[in-house]
Amino acid sequence: MGKNAPTLLEVASFLEAAEALGAREHALASLVCLHGLPLSELCQAWVSDVSRTGPSWTLTIALVPGAHRTTVTLTPRATAALAAYLGDRGTGPLFLDDDGLPIRPETAAGVIRRIVHASGLDYRLQ
Repeated sequence: MGKNAPTLLEVASFLEAAEALGAREHALASLVCLHGLPLSELCQAWVSDVSRTGPSWTLTIALVPGAHRTTVTLTPRATAALAAYLGDRGTGPLFLDDDGLPIRPETAAGVIRRIVHASGLDYRLQ
Protein backbone atom coordinates (compact mmCIF):
# COMPACT_ATOMS: atom_id res chain seq x y z
CA MET A 1 0.00 0.00 0.00
CA GLY A 2 1.08 3.53 -0.69
CA LYS A 3 1.71 6.14 1.97
CA ASN A 4 -1.75 7.64 1.38
CA ALA A 5 -3.58 4.33 1.70
CA PRO A 6 -6.36 4.38 4.29
CA THR A 7 -5.95 2.51 7.54
CA LEU A 8 -8.24 -0.36 8.45
CA LEU A 9 -10.12 1.93 10.86
CA GLU A 10 -10.60 4.52 8.10
CA VAL A 11 -11.97 1.85 5.75
CA ALA A 12 -14.36 0.69 8.48
CA SER A 13 -15.50 4.28 9.11
CA PHE A 14 -16.03 4.82 5.38
CA LEU A 15 -18.13 1.67 4.99
CA GLU A 16 -20.15 2.37 8.15
CA ALA A 17 -20.90 5.91 6.94
CA ALA A 18 -21.93 4.56 3.54
CA GLU A 19 -24.27 2.01 5.12
CA ALA A 20 -25.85 4.72 7.25
CA LEU A 21 -26.45 6.91 4.17
CA GLY A 22 -28.38 4.26 2.25
CA ALA A 23 -28.37 1.04 0.26
CA ARG A 24 -27.03 2.57 -2.96
CA GLU A 25 -24.25 4.34 -1.11
CA HIS A 26 -23.28 1.17 0.76
CA ALA A 27 -23.25 -0.95 -2.41
CA LEU A 28 -21.23 1.60 -4.35
CA ALA A 29 -18.76 2.13 -1.50
CA SER A 30 -18.32 -1.61 -0.97
CA LEU A 31 -17.49 -2.20 -4.64
CA VAL A 32 -15.08 0.72 -4.77
CA CYS A 33 -13.45 0.21 -1.38
CA LEU A 34 -13.32 -3.56 -1.06
CA HIS A 35 -12.65 -4.38 -4.71
CA GLY A 36 -11.01 -1.25 -6.11
CA LEU A 37 -13.50 -1.11 -8.97
CA PRO A 38 -13.41 2.13 -10.97
CA LEU A 39 -16.42 4.42 -10.66
CA SER A 40 -16.47 5.01 -14.40
CA GLU A 41 -16.91 1.29 -15.03
CA LEU A 42 -19.50 0.85 -12.27
CA CYS A 43 -21.51 3.63 -13.91
CA GLN A 44 -21.57 1.58 -17.13
CA ALA A 45 -22.38 -1.76 -15.48
CA TRP A 46 -25.75 -3.47 -15.83
CA VAL A 47 -27.69 -5.67 -13.45
CA SER A 48 -27.14 -8.46 -15.99
CA ASP A 49 -23.37 -8.18 -15.28
CA VAL A 50 -24.05 -9.60 -11.81
CA SER A 51 -24.27 -13.34 -11.33
CA ARG A 52 -26.47 -14.08 -8.32
CA THR A 53 -25.73 -17.79 -8.00
CA GLY A 54 -24.40 -19.21 -4.78
CA PRO A 55 -23.55 -17.39 -1.59
CA SER A 56 -20.95 -15.15 -3.28
CA TRP A 57 -22.05 -13.09 -6.23
CA THR A 58 -19.78 -12.12 -9.10
CA LEU A 59 -19.60 -8.99 -11.21
CA THR A 60 -18.19 -8.95 -14.72
CA ILE A 61 -16.52 -5.58 -15.27
CA ALA A 62 -13.41 -3.92 -16.68
CA LEU A 63 -10.90 -3.34 -13.89
CA VAL A 64 -9.32 -0.55 -15.90
CA PRO A 65 -11.41 1.67 -18.19
CA GLY A 66 -11.20 0.34 -21.74
CA ALA A 67 -9.66 -2.99 -20.72
CA HIS A 68 -11.07 -6.47 -21.23
CA ARG A 69 -13.83 -7.37 -18.81
CA THR A 70 -13.10 -9.80 -16.03
CA THR A 71 -15.25 -11.55 -13.45
CA VAL A 72 -14.73 -10.48 -9.85
CA THR A 73 -16.02 -12.59 -6.95
CA LEU A 74 -17.58 -10.20 -4.46
CA THR A 75 -16.85 -10.25 -0.76
CA PRO A 76 -19.71 -11.22 1.55
CA ARG A 77 -20.16 -7.58 2.58
CA ALA A 78 -20.25 -6.36 -1.03
CA THR A 79 -22.66 -9.17 -1.94
CA ALA A 80 -24.99 -8.26 0.94
CA ALA A 81 -24.80 -4.54 0.14
CA LEU A 82 -25.54 -5.11 -3.54
CA ALA A 83 -28.37 -7.52 -2.70
CA ALA A 84 -29.95 -4.95 -0.40
CA TYR A 85 -29.64 -2.25 -3.06
CA LEU A 86 -30.92 -4.29 -6.00
CA GLY A 87 -33.73 -6.06 -4.18
CA ASP A 88 -35.56 -7.98 -6.89
CA ARG A 89 -34.61 -5.56 -9.69
CA GLY A 90 -33.36 -7.82 -12.48
CA THR A 91 -32.70 -5.48 -15.39
CA GLY A 92 -31.30 -2.09 -16.25
CA PRO A 93 -28.26 -0.14 -15.14
CA LEU A 94 -26.56 -1.42 -12.00
CA PHE A 95 -26.59 1.98 -10.30
CA LEU A 96 -29.29 4.62 -10.62
CA ASP A 97 -29.29 8.28 -9.65
CA ASP A 98 -31.93 9.84 -7.41
CA ASP A 99 -34.26 10.26 -10.41
CA GLY A 100 -34.06 6.59 -11.43
CA LEU A 101 -31.75 7.28 -14.38
CA PRO A 102 -28.39 5.58 -14.97
CA ILE A 103 -25.91 7.16 -12.58
CA ARG A 104 -23.29 9.37 -14.19
CA PRO A 105 -19.63 9.34 -13.11
CA GLU A 106 -19.94 12.89 -11.72
CA THR A 107 -22.91 11.85 -9.60
CA ALA A 108 -21.14 8.71 -8.38
CA ALA A 109 -18.09 10.79 -7.45
CA GLY A 110 -20.38 13.11 -5.48
CA VAL A 111 -21.81 10.09 -3.64
CA ILE A 112 -18.29 9.01 -2.69
CA ARG A 113 -17.43 12.55 -1.52
CA ARG A 114 -20.58 12.59 0.67
CA ILE A 115 -19.56 9.27 2.20
CA VAL A 116 -16.03 10.49 2.85
CA HIS A 117 -17.38 13.65 4.49
CA ALA A 118 -19.92 11.70 6.57
CA SER A 119 -17.17 9.36 7.75
CA GLY A 120 -15.08 12.29 9.00
CA LEU A 121 -12.26 11.46 6.61
CA ASP A 122 -12.68 14.48 4.33
CA TYR A 123 -9.09 15.59 5.09
CA ARG A 124 -8.03 12.87 2.62
CA LEU A 125 -9.66 14.77 -0.24
CA GLN A 126 -7.27 17.72 0.10
